[in-house]
Amino acid sequence: RQRRESLLDQDTQSEDEEISSALSNERFDNVEGLKKNVQVLNLSKSFGNLKAVDSISFPVYEKQILCLLGHNGAGKTTTINMLTGLLKPDHGDVLYDGTSMFTNIQEARTKIGFCSQTDILFAKFTAREHLELIARLRRLTEEEVKEAVDDTIKKLSLHDEEHKYTEQLTSGSKRKLSLAMAIVGKIKAVFLDEPTSGMDPQNRRMIWKHIKELKHFGLALLMTTHHLDEAEELADRIAIMSKGKLLALGRSEFMKKNFGVGYHLTVIPNYSVNQKGNFARLAPEIERIVLETIPDSKRVAQ
Repeated sequence: RQRRESLLDQDTQSEDEEISSALSNERFDNVEGLKKNVQVLNLSKSFGNLKAVDSISFPVYEKQILCLLGHNGAGKTTTINMLTGLLKPDHGDVLYDGTSMFTNIQEARTKIGFCSQTDILFAKFTAREHLELIARLRRLTEEEVKEAVDDTIKKLSLHDEEHKYTEQLTSGSKRKLSLAMAIVGKIKAVFLDEPTSGMDPQNRRMIWKHIKELKHFGLALLMTTHHLDEAEELADRIAIMSKGKLLALGRSEFMKKNFGVGYHLTVIPNYSVNQKGNFARLAPEIERIVLETIPDSKRVAQ
């Protein structure tokens, strides 16, 4: 209890300061005054001798998507399971709206939504019945349930599916329903554990579209993935995990500049230009155009 109170005091004293355990951290200038809907503080979890999550700290702001990027076994799912109360951490705390999750875990769960890698649905329930069930579990009144379900159906464009049994839905519609179940109610933060895993490209992009729209409703979204293209497409900020540690936190541009090789542009002359020896004359002009267009670029070979 004393440890958690100490962690809570640490966050209160530095409300405007970002607390992050990332070894390489890009300073976040919160010019819009975004609220920290989630603050993770020194979270750790071990399984025997394996340190699955090793003292990680980071915030998740409203109206932003934070992608937790890492290889299989990096600690992403374990982190999500602790943030949603499915796993008890060995050490550390999680604050929702500045209040420790462990002060009242049942109350905290009414503010968070979770979309797992697999669709957990009842075959003989309609899409609307799923949403009504979750809304009631989140302690909404009957009047609030109808309003929340109607609002969620509108947000996720589920009008065509709302009265269908889930066994009648396509895989893409089932995934969309799982996402809707994560956000129905008075939700502040949504956790998405590899939400497009195993999906075909068309459905994957459809889910991307809906995820990007959700942040505009004031939600803080934390999403795990091991696909860099997915993180680049969706994330306002990326957090890279490996062996349970948080290695880096920042925008995609920050990651590329500090850790990536960037892009390689290869110019190959056609046969006739090369035969006439014109390429040697044109090469300096091509290099000048590239440098003017991409100022930080440089020639690595010729």
